[in-house]
Parts: sequence; structure tokens; C-alpha cells
Amino acid sequence: MIEGPVWGIVYAAGSGRRFGGFKQFEQIGEYRLVDRCLAALAPVCDHLVVVLPASVEWTGAAVTAVVIGGATNPESVRAGVAPVADDASVIVLHSPSHPLASTALVRRVVEHLRTGVDGACSVAPLHDALRRLDDQGNIVDALQKEQVVSVQMPLAFRADVLRDALAFDTSGSDAQTIVERRGARIGTIDGESTNIHVTTRVELEMARHLAPMLDTTD
Repeated sequence: MIEGPVWGIVYAAGSGRRFGGFKQFEQIGEYRLVDRCLAALAPVCDHLVVVLPASVEWTGAAVTAVVIGGATNPESVRAGVAPVADDASVIVLHSPSHPLASTALVRRVVEHLRTGVDGACSVAPLHDALRRLDDQGNIVDALQKEQVVSVQMPLAFRADVLRDALAFDTSGSDAQTIVERRGARIGTIDGESTNIHVTTRVELEMARHLAPMLDTTD
């Protein structure tokens, strides 16, 4: 059962090293990537937290808390979790790297926790052939793509599970990996083909072209 408030955290503290700047504050139509993420979470979450770089002042919609992120993804997530109230039942993590995720997807990820899993995420199939490489970039063997998926944002966790994991560990590339290392069971739902991962400026342009075709309302 999901009892108690649902908190949403948008961690937008990245430096944008691969993108070449603060990706999270780029525009898609009238709204910044970070604003689109908050808008997707708002109908599902009782409270919202935004995590920012130290050099940035929040100028977006009213949220429950604004905090400064850390040097890594897990450290920024931990900073975002800090103001979450003790009675929180679910914590949803979202990132501007997936600015086209719909509110319907957010709701389905949260609802999947009712199946008894500790966390939930949406996934998308990979259609290209996959190969494993050695240190020199040579192909070693083939991977079965049926056994591999791409994980999308947002992620939903039982609040106590996420807190416990981050209290003991912030090493690694992302919060979900840390939670999995603590033995949590993560369930999956089908993602959205339009929920693309924006890492480069080319992908940002793709998102800008897709956005007008999507109904992002609930």
C-alpha cells in the first residue's frame, strides 16, 4: 500500500559537461527543461524539491524546497532527499535529461509500487544490435538485446528504501544503482518512446521537434 505523502525531486544540479553548458535551463517552447519536469510531477506529488547548482538562483514555479546539489548525481539526490518530511511514503526522482516524460508515466511508475516492489522505473527496448568491446575498441562478442533495456526517468522509490541506501552509500553513477546494491527489488513498466534522453544539442533539437506533438497534460 502507498500511504502518506508523495514527494518529487528534480535534480538539476549538473554542470552540463557533455552538453557544453547548463542543459537543464535550455528552452523547449516556452518552458525550460527543469520546468517541464516539475510540471510532469506536480499532479502526482504532494511536495516538490528542486536541486540546483550553487551558482543558480531558482526562478521557476513555487516548490516546497530548493537545495544546492553536490558534485555527483548521488550526492545531489541525497541533498534533494534531505528536506523530505519523515512521513513521506514515496520519493520520485526526475531529471531534466528526460524533459518529455508525461504525467501519465509519472503516475504509472508510482502506482507500480503497489505491487510490493521497493522501487520502479520505466524501460524501453533496444532495437539496435549490441556488441561487447575490449579495451582497444574491438568487438568481443554479441549481447542478446532481448535481455537489455534502456532505463528512463522518472524513478519512484519507497521513501525509507531510498533514505536507507543513501545513508550508507553515495558512490557510483546514479541513485538507482546504489539502491539496487542494497538489495532492493526494482520493478519495471513500459516506458514512452518519446521520452528521449537529452545529452547533446542534437537530442535537444529532437526534443524540441517532438514536444508540440505530445499531449503532456493528464
